[in-house]
Amino acid sequence: MVRGVILLTLLGRRFPFFNSADDVDAMIEMASVFGTRRMKAAAALHGQVFETNIPTIGEKGYGWEKLVIWSSCVEDLTESEKQAIGLLSRLMELDPYKRLSAKEALQHEFFTDPVDHDVEWGAFQKAKTTPVTFPETTSSWPMVEMRWLYFKVKGTLP
Repeated sequence: MVRGVILLTLLGRRFPFFNSADDVDAMIEMASVFGTRRMKAAAALHGQVFETNIPTIGEKGYGWEKLVIWSSCVEDLTESEKQAIGLLSRLMELDPYKRLSAKEALQHEFFTDPVDHDVEWGAFQKAKTTPVTFPETTSSWPMVEMRWLYFKVKGTLP
């Protein structure tokens, strides 16, 4: 799930995305995102019980697309961000048997068949040799940077 939180941080343009003072706060944050239904199912997988009487924690939680839009203060996501949300949902799966491993994540279409780039490669080529900043008006920079890191590690820079 750590890989998912890193991707969520990039997509949401918020670090840290989760910022808990202690385990109780962390559980409340997770329950707010995942919802009571999924938290109860995850607890049952580990022989535990999850119960809450906090009225603001809903049964269904929130979708990743809605959370990313809210956290990044944008009106809509780019196509590459939507593709990344598909990967994110598989990385943030609470059931460890259904969650993607790092090796499986690298086979996701976000890396193997990315949608047309939202940012011109010419602008990106310059960014590879200069310090990278992620302007708030250019929502897809984190996606381009993540793909570039993947290709660099793999040794197949485009």
